[in-house]
Amino acid sequence: MKKQILFLLIVALLIGCKSTGGSISSFKDVIGKELKLVEVQIDSTPFNRIVIYDRADLKKHKHDVYTLNFTNDTISGTAAPNKYSAPYTAGDNNTLTINLIRSTLMAPIVQPEKLQENDFYNYMQKVERWSAEKGKLILHSKTESGIAVRLIFAL
Repeated sequence: MKKQILFLLIVALLIGCKSTGGSISSFKDVIGKELKLVEVQIDSTPFNRIVIYDRADLKKHKHDVYTLNFTNDTISGTAAPNKYSAPYTAGDNNTLTINLIRSTLMAPIVQPEKLQENDFYNYMQKVERWSAEKGKLILHSKTESGIAVRLIFAL
């Protein structure tokens, strides 16, 4: 009986460690942590999304690009290559409003081809809500022409 209880405690501890180590299930899970943009998807049809950015394609970038940090009232991070920050408001029903983004003004030597820094800022400015899917933070945005965009961040 003691061995069974010990086994159950170890399993519960391992499951608890796994769920807090890198999984996002609520907005509180992202406060104070650095997230990395892992993918950007744009709707091409109502049932199909095109991936325009995939972090796995960044082999030639030695520094981190497209990161996101949340505090209680501000976002900040690194784009490509500039640092940025902006106040935000998280509301009911997973609404999220990112106010005017401020950034440094360094000229990029190399930017990811499929996601230019200016496009990233535009998508971030148009974020309307957030969701958590498969342990990742999804920011729901739109292009200039109103097509749905999903910015997918992971811890």
